[in-house]
Amino acid sequence: MSVYYSSKNIPKKSFGGKADGLIFLEKKGFNVPAFYVIPNATIQQIISEKYTINVLCNEWIENVRPNKNTLWAIRSSAVVEDGKNKSYAGLFSTEINCKPHQLADAFEKVINGFKEVLNNIPEYNKTKNFGFNIVLQEMICGEISGVGFSINPLEQFSENPIINIIPGLGIKLVSGEENAMVINLSSQPEVLSEEKKYYGEVLNSVSGYTKITFSKQELFTKISPYLNKIKKNLKTLEKISGHPVDTEFTIFKNKIYWLQVRPITNLIPKGDYFILDNSNMDANYPDFVMPLTISFVQHSYSNAYLQMCRFLGAKNSFLAENYSLFKNTIKAVNGRMYYNITAYQQLLYQMPFGKKTSALFPKMIGADDANFQKPSQSTSIISYLKLFLNLIWTIIFFGNFKKKYINQNDKVQRNFRNTNLKEKSYNQLIEYFTTIETQLSNYWYVPILNSLFSMIMYNNLTKTLSKSKLHQKYPNFLNDALTGSGKVVSMEIVKELQNLTHLLRENSEVKTIFIEKESDKILTYLKEKHIEYFDAIMSYIQKYGERFEEGELKIETVNYRESPNKFITFLKSNLGVSYERKKVKEKFNYLAVLKETYKNNPIKLLLFKIGIKFTINKVRDRENFRFVRTKTFDMVRQIFREIDEELIKNNTIIASGDSLYLHFEELINPTQFSSQYKEIIKERKEKYATYKELENHIRYHEVNSQLYPILETPTLSKNGLNGVACSSGITEGEVLLITAENLHELEIKGKILIAPFFEPGWIGLFSKAEGIISERGSLLSHTSILCREMGIPAIIKAKNCTKNFSNGEFIKMNGATGAIEKIIK
Repeated sequence: MSVYYSSKNIPKKSFGGKADGLIFLEKKGFNVPAFYVIPNATIQQIISEKYTINVLCNEWIENVRPNKNTLWAIRSSAVVEDGKNKSYAGLFSTEINCKPHQLADAFEKVINGFKEVLNNIPEYNKTKNFGFNIVLQEMICGEISGVGFSINPLEQFSENPIINIIPGLGIKLVSGEENAMVINLSSQPEVLSEEKKYYGEVLNSVSGYTKITFSKQELFTKISPYLNKIKKNLKTLEKISGHPVDTEFTIFKNKIYWLQVRPITNLIPKGDYFILDNSNMDANYPDFVMPLTISFVQHSYSNAYLQMCRFLGAKNSFLAENYSLFKNTIKAVNGRMYYNITAYQQLLYQMPFGKKTSALFPKMIGADDANFQKPSQSTSIISYLKLFLNLIWTIIFFGNFKKKYINQNDKVQRNFRNTNLKEKSYNQLIEYFTTIETQLSNYWYVPILNSLFSMIMYNNLTKTLSKSKLHQKYPNFLNDALTGSGKVVSMEIVKELQNLTHLLRENSEVKTIFIEKESDKILTYLKEKHIEYFDAIMSYIQKYGERFEEGELKIETVNYRESPNKFITFLKSNLGVSYERKKVKEKFNYLAVLKETYKNNPIKLLLFKIGIKFTINKVRDRENFRFVRTKTFDMVRQIFREIDEELIKNNTIIASGDSLYLHFEELINPTQFSSQYKEIIKERKEKYATYKELENHIRYHEVNSQLYPILETPTLSKNGLNGVACSSGITEGEVLLITAENLHELEIKGKILIAPFFEPGWIGLFSKAEGIISERGSLLSHTSILCREMGIPAIIKAKNCTKNFSNGEFIKMNGATGAIEKIIK
């Protein structure tokens, strides 16, 4: 038996995934770097000291006679390393960039890594056939490197291969340290990634590593001559292997070298296909959401979008054909809420500007791009024209519709405040809910269309400005223009909260009471001893008590109006921390910049002025409509609370809050379902108890009612993480990771707050923060708007930032570019 095999004399047996992939590639005629396999039998002899590494290396060097400056990689290739039932990937050592005289030390490290696994993992130690082999492979110092998929594993409707490439070596791509250019190898290759520059490293055996940077156009031009061959090779590999493949390759001196091939294991099967995503859902519906909330939101959303389409003149046939899409815009997964992105995209696709809007939709809600199957039904030319004209008409006269919507909401709110819900029976409460819903639903199209207008105009303007002469000097121009737009209700809430805390802090006795007394004793004390402060607190709760720090749109949430002591706890945390009210930076004079930049181009100046003014108004209205929605949900919450009490009185449910486990349709149809309430609630409680053990992902593909999780990839930069520029400003500070649990326990002043997302109710934090970084969100989210209004540097969509930064670390952030860097102190 040979102590090692070359590809020319290797026997027909498995030597692990890496070796088998290389053997397959070479035997099928693909250009593969020279490689050798050291079998498990040799490794076992080395471990038992019947054979030495030095003898192995000397024998190999004598026979192969490699150039002394060639570079080699030593990698594990274990049969059970990536088994079907258990995976040991990542446990074994890999050594790269080794010259021939360095191989002995490298082999020793890799074998020692194997021995550690052998000693420390009992399950692995019990395996009779270790199947641990080593691949010795010549390293090609590529000019471009990449991974290629014979079919996009996340897109079942396209048979086109897809590749990810970076300049130089592929190590930075595989490790995720650099962002790759993503190219769809269709008949006309298309770049799918948005980065303007791509970074990498090249390696010279003499001079070592050198950093390189290519522009988007430079990198695409450099790879273009090879795209047809790469596409052909990927499809050939798929055909001869009998399944879609995942490959690694590099290009050096005009040759493509294939470094690895393996089957794609996470391929989404074909079938009815939906993408579910909660990237921006957690901001309003964090963590687990009760069945009543989920079903009510599903009901409300479907009615609202149906009403919008009716208002725009959609035919009944259109509504009927798409009814299942309207009903499924929101989905539940393991007790959490998700946008059904595909349903939205298929609906939008059939509307005016649908091709562009449907593709843009994921970005609008702060999610990653999503492909979708075009709907089988289509809108007739006449119907499309009618929708288009009505849409233009709505834009022109939107101010009138907005007034009607606000007036109607104000009227319903006034009547609600004057209604005693406790005097109503179960059936009367249901009837009252139906009356309110009918009164409001006629105008639900207003906030939906406003969101649509604002998102479309915002994204189109952002794209246009990125190509304009403004971009180099003002890379965040549109967000800067939105800063301090005024008349945003969230900003008014912050100001009144600041005024209230300032008032309470000014009186030393009152401040001491807050710091020393328990929350449930403070209101009573103030009412007896300091009535003016009691009144000030209750006045704030009366105006803004629907807001809460977490899940203010959940039916199950107990807000400040229902529990004033919770607001007292919130005030205690604010009063206990000394801080100066943050000065809002000077408003960006975008008009002056436009006039100076386009003083010789009056048409472009006028178009930009109109577009930006329109966007500012729509973004402001979008945020204010959110508060209207919060007040509406609070009315519903109060009605459902009273229904819950009625059900307890009637012994239809057992405990307070049990009705939260019912679906909306079950709750408002007691004649049909009430006899089953206890059994339904018992089953759902048991089901929700199991959800706590399940891992939840931000995105799923749902195919034939089966869920397939899609893992996020971080957007790494050299020194930290990059995100999406949101609110301009460069600042440095100490990292503070925020959660709902530690919200009241932290010293926030002067720190950069980092969280997966920021709740609408966390607005009290912002005035003290030095900067805000969020893993999720969109540029029109509550967090983005409020940070711009307050002039706080902010970055969103910095994926995995809560995992990459720790409390106490110091970072530098640039809200105009999205750059984040760690600072070593």
